[in-house]
Amino acid sequence: MNNNLKQTRPLIIFGAGGHAVSVFNVATSAGFTVFSFIDKNKVGERLLGIPIIASINALPTLGDYVFAIAVGDNAVRARIFSELSTQFAGLQFPVLVHQSAILSVNISLGEGTVVMPQAIVGPNSNVGRFCILNSQCSLDHDCTLADFSSLGPGVIT
Repeated sequence: MNNNLKQTRPLIIFGAGGHAVSVFNVATSAGFTVFSFIDKNKVGERLLGIPIIASINALPTLGDYVFAIAVGDNAVRARIFSELSTQFAGLQFPVLVHQSAILSVNISLGEGTVVMPQAIVGPNSNVGRFCILNSQCSLDHDCTLADFSSLGPGVIT
């Protein structure tokens, strides 16, 4: 889990729907500054006072930013990541963890994972890449959550 990128690079969020608002909430709680949202269907609008741009191509230098994919559908989130990684090598997707989440000892959180408010990750658990642990869910001890999967609000394993 590498969140030291938040010190120097603003965050760009792919998506501008309801889940993007939740990801924004987690990101700002974790100390990130959100620069823009990307959603080709909402270009020119603002979400939470932040501009929505058409595509990643509108950014001057990709290395100046870190990224999050705020799409709740697991398969769509996987497809977006696949397309992005094919077209734009080296994009960085930090782990986003809300300050109220509880992270136990000896856990692993994969890149691009979002841990929502009051979620719990138990000891010896492994969370894959680009997962969503939604509000007040609990991934108990010694569990594994596969890449691009999610736990809904209040789910307990």
